[in-house]
Amino acid sequence: MELGRAVLDRLFSDVKEFGAAESPAPDVQGNRMTIVIAPNKESIYPEHLPGWVGPRVGPSRLDQLMAHLKSATDVTAIDLRPALLAEKKTSVVYYKADTHWNTRGAYAAYREIARVLTPDFPGLAAKSWDSLRPTPIDRTGFDMARMIGLVPETPEADFVIDHGACGVAHPVPLPMPAELQSRLTGPAQAFRCDVPGSVDAVIFQDSFGTALTPILTESFRSTASFRTTAGPNDSVGYGMPEKLRANLVLEILVERSLGPPPGL
Repeated sequence: MELGRAVLDRLFSDVKEFGAAESPAPDVQGNRMTIVIAPNKESIYPEHLPGWVGPRVGPSRLDQLMAHLKSATDVTAIDLRPALLAEKKTSVVYYKADTHWNTRGAYAAYREIARVLTPDFPGLAAKSWDSLRPTPIDRTGFDMARMIGLVPETPEADFVIDHGACGVAHPVPLPMPAELQSRLTGPAQAFRCDVPGSVDAVIFQDSFGTALTPILTESFRSTASFRTTAGPNDSVGYGMPEKLRANLVLEILVERSLGPPPGL
C-alpha cells in the first residue's frame, strides 16, 4: 500500500504542477489542462486473461489515481474505461495481437474526450464515425506478435481514415527546448483544421496517441503534437502551450505507466 501511495503522490504532484504552471497567453480565452488515461487491454477484456490470474483484489492504481485527482479542481481527468467497455459490446476496440487500441477504440476515446470537453468549449462537437469516411483494411505489425516471435502474423480487421487537409502535418513553428527534444520519440507535428469552435491544443502523447491524435485534429482548430517518452511530463509542458497560445493542454497517459517510481 505504501508503494501505491508513493506512485499516486508522485503522479498527483506532477499533474497538479502541470495544471498550475500552464497559464493562458495574453488574449487567449481559457486554458484547460486535461489528463486522458488510456487503459490497459486487460482492463477492457479481463475475460480473456488466463484463469490463474484471478480477479483483482482491491482498487487498481488507475482507480486510486482517478479518485485522487477528484481534488484537482484545475485539472480534468478522463477515465476512458467506461466508454471503451460500452463500445466493445458492438465493436472490437483493441487488437488481438497488440497492446494498443485499434481505430474503433481510438474513435470511442475521441468521442468521450469531446463529450467531456464540450462544456468548456461550446463549439466543439465530435464527428460521427461515418463522417470520418472509414475504409476497411487488414492490418499487421503488432507489438505482442513481435515480442513472442509470431511469424507470419495473422492480419486483423481495422479501418483507415482519410483526414484530408486536417491530417496534413507541418513542423511545429517554434523552436523547442533541448529538454523536450531529448524526450521526443517521434517528430513534433502541427495541424490546422477549418472546423467550428476555438480549440487550440497542445498534446503530449505516447504510442496510444498514434491512432487517437489524428482523429482529435478533426475537431480542433489547431493542434501541436509531441510524442514523448512514457510517463507524465515532469517539466510541465516545457512552456510550449503558452508559446503556441494553446487553450487546451492534453496529456495522454497509459495505465501501464502507473508503475513504481525510480528507486522503489
